[in-house]
Amino acid sequence: MTIAELLAEARALLKPREGMLFPEREARAFLAWLLGKDEAFVLAHPEHQVPEALVIRFREMVARRGKGEPFHLIVGFCPFFGREFAVAPGVLIPRPETELLLSAVLRLPLPPHPRVLDVGTGSGVLAVSLKCELPKATVVASDVSWQALHLARKNADKHQVTIGLALAHLASAWRGPFDLVVANLPYLPEAMRHRLPPELAFEDPRALFAGENGLTLVRSLIQDLPRLLEARGFAALELGEGQASVLISALPPQLEPQDVVYDLRGVERVLLLRKKQR
Repeated sequence: MTIAELLAEARALLKPREGMLFPEREARAFLAWLLGKDEAFVLAHPEHQVPEALVIRFREMVARRGKGEPFHLIVGFCPFFGREFAVAPGVLIPRPETELLLSAVLRLPLPPHPRVLDVGTGSGVLAVSLKCELPKATVVASDVSWQALHLARKNADKHQVTIGLALAHLASAWRGPFDLVVANLPYLPEAMRHRLPPELAFEDPRALFAGENGLTLVRSLIQDLPRLLEARGFAALELGEGQASVLISALPPQLEPQDVVYDLRGVERVLLLRKKQR
């Protein structure tokens, strides 16, 4: 079959909806990945004959996507901050919003050899990216999931960096002090559990939901930041809509807000905090 015929098949099966806004582009990306080409090749060569073995795999991928399985989980990797990271079932797939956190952190006046902690590391995208961007840093990370830690180790090895990993609730495994603490913890309210696109059914709920208002885990971590942070040290937290102002209003006295970073939709996506001077 040709590329054009396969894309027509996919177009009949995949319809735009929340969680899959551009199904035609996803179908092209599937084909490009299978063929070892880029999307420009797929667009420019609709008459190209696709080998039968790849036709079968393409149809399988489209069928999985039609059932709600996330695109990146199907192909097994996800781009993040210019690098490719392995993903796996049961571990949160990296989101573009988290790149805002990383960009904000890299603008901070950190010391030459910073000590960095990533709480709730998941696939390790923040910890590994920070070690890549700040090679003189000492980076450690924690998660409650063995599966996540295994994937984080795989991604660290892939990018040839060394990070410390611990199985732990929040930051309980670490003593500090750290110059920087980053966290993309669960921040969705429980009420949203049954109002989300089918893609999120493939994620570990522990990586998504955090109590009635979504702030249970983030608040616990903030209360621990005075113990974890060096004087004048920073924390960067990814959050959901309306959560930054709520947290700022109830900070421990040792902490002060440094900045709030908004995403393209105007959501307060990243909260930067700083520990006051002793």
